[in-house]
Amino acid sequence: MNTRDKPVATRIATTVGKILFSLRTKKLPEQILSNNNQGGVKKVLLLKVGAIGDILMTTPLVRKLSQADYAVDYAVGAFSHNVLVGNPHIRELIVFDDNLIYGKQKSTIENLKLIRKIRHNNYDLILVLDKNWMAGIYALLCSLFKKTLRIGFDRYGEGFANNVSVPYLQNKHDSLSYLDLIRPLGMKYDEKKKEDWQMNIFLKPEDKKFAKRFFQQLRLSKQTIGVAVGGGKNPGQSFNLKIWSKERYAELVAQLIKKQDVLLLGGPSDKEDAEFVMQAIQAQAAQTTMKRKTKHKLHKLVSAVGETGIHQSIALMERCKKIVCSDSGPMHMAATVNENIISIFGPTDPEVYAPLHKKSRYIWKEEKACYTIFGTHATCTPAMIDKVQAEDVLKVLR
Repeated sequence: MNTRDKPVATRIATTVGKILFSLRTKKLPEQILSNNNQGGVKKVLLLKVGAIGDILMTTPLVRKLSQADYAVDYAVGAFSHNVLVGNPHIRELIVFDDNLIYGKQKSTIENLKLIRKIRHNNYDLILVLDKNWMAGIYALLCSLFKKTLRIGFDRYGEGFANNVSVPYLQNKHDSLSYLDLIRPLGMKYDEKKKEDWQMNIFLKPEDKKFAKRFFQQLRLSKQTIGVAVGGGKNPGQSFNLKIWSKERYAELVAQLIKKQDVLLLGGPSDKEDAEFVMQAIQAQAAQTTMKRKTKHKLHKLVSAVGETGIHQSIALMERCKKIVCSDSGPMHMAATVNENIISIFGPTDPEVYAPLHKKSRYIWKEEKACYTIFGTHATCTPAMIDKVQAEDVLKVLR
């Protein structure tokens, strides 16, 4: 790691935090550190502010804890909490405003309410899933003067407020890094076993019925390719550098509909990109018709962008033969139900984020990631992800 990647404020906080917290003795409630959670069910809180993909990558951890008879509650930002709704491994969701912990317009009153609620629940264990040092401090405030064990990450010195810290080096898939937090509890996982690392989403029967009816009514075939346009937009942060351009998506779709049906997928913030693709294809089709009469009939192009909820969108992804997407929330959503993901990468490292399924493939034209472990991207260049051409994706799809 280049130390210059570490933001100045983080360097200062890390240095001060190490000094202050080195003055105290860390006493661990050893009864919690047992191989089989002996002595009855323990109450554990997972604390995370994050984008949809980040939250989904924590679901293998949730499942492992539940299977080990921990009573699992999850404190999560409102923007992403829907992907945890219906998860049978979670006892209670504590949903809070995403701006509370890191936002520029923090509400002291609302923060105190959340801290009070967490403290009132008397958790035996808090797992701090964010890597930022502020999350560790927040967990400390939620457990001050209580016999609560706090386990979290140490990202080059940022874990000073935890009782137990697990190094975060960003040298493996993030879902596996989250699973590393169970190791201090005497638990194990096998990174080669799908049942250990598979991300979870729990669809209701009505979500699946919706997707089936959608495909039937629009006469979409079983060979339909799902294309998740856009993405990368989260509260307080838009990371367009890692999203393939709408022009590239239009080029790809123009070729795909010559052979198979295409379904555009995405949320309300992706509607502009989807409309661009739809209009580009319509204009191209009209131009082709004017030039010459072609015997080649184009397949269907349908957009569900901004027209469905998260669970309905994932149910549609489940019915697609394959999904094409950038490194974004929809990529992780698709990976919960579909093993055939073709993901396009630019500034980020696919070894850390790309779907782990054997059938999935990623396309990356960079030698290394310019997006750092601290979330900075000063050395990234605009439109770098567009080095990936439509033909590169078509080759993988063939």
